Order: sequence, then C-alpha cells, then structure tokens
Amino acid sequence: DIDRAIIVGLSMGGYVAFRMWALARARCAGFVLADTRATPSSRDANTAYSEQRKEVEEGRYRDVVESYLPRHLGETTHRTSPLV
Repeated sequence: DIDRAIIVGLSMGGYVAFRMWALARARCAGFVLADTRATPSSRDANTAYSEQRKEVEEGRYRDVVESYLPRHLGETTHRTSPLV
C-alpha cells in the first residue's frame, strides 16, 4: 500500500535504485545514493560481484566479510580495530 517512496541505494544498491526509477519513475519520491555510480561496473568488478554472490549462496559469509572489510575500511581502522 505504498504509493511513493524515497529510495536509498548504497554501492550496488544504487544500481537497484536506478532500475526502480526506470521501471516506476512516478513512484520514486526521491533518492539517497551513496558510494555508487550511474555507469556500469567494470568486467573485473562484475567478476568479483559474481564471486561474492556465489560465496553467499554457499553460506560462506565469513569469506565475504574477511575479503570485504580490509578493502573498505580506512587506515586508522586497520591500525586500531580487531575487525581487520
């Protein structure tokens, strides 16, 4: 029963937001887009996304997190956080 919504897209979610706009423009009241782009990903990025999806489908969540965190956290976090 939602007629219009503000769509939020982070990273790959930005691609979903753009697709929602293309399919149902009148239902999109606005957008919040962060860390995303309006152009297609590179072939290398698509390969990485496919590998991540495969890991998730296989239940290998730890592998996804362990490969993702080090690339997406800043230098200070690398030095001070037990996460990485």
